[in-house]
Amino acid sequence: DRPIALVYGHPSAAALRSRRSTAWHRPTMAPPEGEEAVPLEALQGEWVASRGEAIRVSGADLEVNGRPMPGGLKVTADGQRVLGFGIYKAAPEGTAGPDGQVIWRAGYQEIIWRRASEDEVRARAAQVEARML
Repeated sequence: DRPIALVYGHPSAAALRSRRSTAWHRPTMAPPEGEEAVPLEALQGEWVASRGEAIRVSGADLEVNGRPMPGGLKVTADGQRVLGFGIYKAAPEGTAGPDGQVIWRAGYQEIIWRRASEDEVRARAAQVEARML
């Protein structure tokens, strides 16, 4: 069963004409030459991003401030390593380093994830939710 091409979340016209399944499949890929990947297992759990977001990783699913991130994590074809998420890619010098931080980059933008202390993610997500009410 081949995945159907999606354009902005909608099946392509060719897929609709062929009446194939329109089920969404998480993108998988091999790391391009010279690109970094972080072990998926190392990312499991709760993190706090340098911009203050509460991050939760469960399998290849990603939540930011308690809300699912569309597309989740971009994993390699074997499902064992993470290349990035959204527009961000793993940075060579910060892939689960000794300090436990992970660095992600998109052009000149950089986000650093650090491990959250106990209940920190829950508290930050509650703060964001309260501001949105």
